[in-house]
Amino acid sequence: MEKRVQAFFYDYRYYLFPDGISSVSELREGDHVRVRRLAEENCMAPDFIYESIREEELEIEDAARLFPVSVNLYSAEEYDALLRRQVERVCPGCERYGGNSGDLGGHHREITLSGLCYERDGKDDKWNFAQCAAFFWYMISRSLEELSDCIDRGDNEKLNKILNDELENFCFPLTFYGGVLDGSYALCICPDFDHRPVVIELINFLAFVGNASAGPMSEAGWKVFPFRVKGIYHYDGKHKFKGKMFRIVPSDLPSQVTVLCRYPHLGKLKAETCRAVLGDLHAALSARMGEDVLSNVVSDYLITDEKEDLLSFEELAETLEARYREEYGEEDSPAARRSVGYDKEAGEDELPYREKITDGVTGCLELSFLNRNSLEEMSSVFRLIAFAYLYIPRPMYGEEKAFDTISYYFANASELIPEPILLRDDLEYGGAGIGAADCGDGFILDFVVPGERKFFKNLRCLAPLLMAYDAKLVVVNAEGVMVYDCGFEFAPRDGE
Repeated sequence: MEKRVQAFFYDYRYYLFPDGISSVSELREGDHVRVRRLAEENCMAPDFIYESIREEELEIEDAARLFPVSVNLYSAEEYDALLRRQVERVCPGCERYGGNSGDLGGHHREITLSGLCYERDGKDDKWNFAQCAAFFWYMISRSLEELSDCIDRGDNEKLNKILNDELENFCFPLTFYGGVLDGSYALCICPDFDHRPVVIELINFLAFVGNASAGPMSEAGWKVFPFRVKGIYHYDGKHKFKGKMFRIVPSDLPSQVTVLCRYPHLGKLKAETCRAVLGDLHAALSARMGEDVLSNVVSDYLITDEKEDLLSFEELAETLEARYREEYGEEDSPAARRSVGYDKEAGEDELPYREKITDGVTGCLELSFLNRNSLEEMSSVFRLIAFAYLYIPRPMYGEEKAFDTISYYFANASELIPEPILLRDDLEYGGAGIGAADCGDGFILDFVVPGERKFFKNLRCLAPLLMAYDAKLVVVNAEGVMVYDCGFEFAPRDGE
């Protein structure tokens, strides 16, 4: 057994320093080195076993991705004896536990030597949104033949019934539209024009899980989109929008506009009629332009009775498409999610560290602009998801390239985190990034979190980086606001 051995972390893997090198700064002077890798096989960082050490050639593509870390080394016998004690202490009562601590199969990747486990399933534990989303697509994959038949026959009503019969078990009803794209069957999830931004995030997440490379939908050759795709979605609403009846006015959101739809006798219109008209307008424009394009130029819709400077439906669509090309060029849509840049002035009720924000970009203002006064309003949302953010107390674009480095690690996590720590067929995703903010002397990364335990487990894989940056994690959920110091364990900060 060896305690606090100096090692280093690179691309989610751990290594002992080569002979003659004892620090990351020395290691940064080269680009290719022979090392002994500390594989997380039958063990979990920062505790490793001698039997899983292997020699490898390491190519260092970017020295900014190197981080020092202290590790502990054990024999397999020593490690298993310590792990067995934790299994006997922690695992009873877990639905996944077979009751035999002599069999440690699976426990090596689930529970640490300190007894920390993010995989525990208690008898009374409810499934989170991430687990439900993974199970939804598994269940839907069993009905693909019936779904493809619906698409071939143009029977969207039955297609929606099949999908929502499963969806209603954990989520609100959604509208789907099926079609064929590039020779493959595809499903479009069709949000309402006035869905809350956080609902759009849930739809984006549901589609993301459906498109997972190891998931049943992808393996069957299906594609899932969180928006109406041009060429797949066809408008079938009752409003035909003939004649000149539209105006474009500036929006409160930069680079976006509000579309006004003229309707006579405005004062006599019922609210449900207004909503139906605007919903059909959004759907018709989505079919004409693609909802991914539309959502990046139009922020909202309103009914008006004004007659001046009106456009036809075709003129409206052409104007909006021109605005999109002016903003983004001829390339494909940058994202289905509407990303909004913002300036921010601190208020007295800001969440921890957010009073330092000067400007940022977000795909969900509803979460990124959350403060203590609005927590109660989000109580229904927090039954489905949590909001979390990392505060990194250093400049975004300083010499260390902290923002670029951490962005690289998040973007490549599913490819780089080695098995068995991350199983390739695991479709439960803990969280997704929704924005970033500059704090002058640091920066913040925002996340929507449908599965808190999985989010913590995956974030733990970045412990050496987060400890080197002295990162703080803030989680906002139904229980309130909690601030953590980041590391191999997340220690709550008292009084914050």
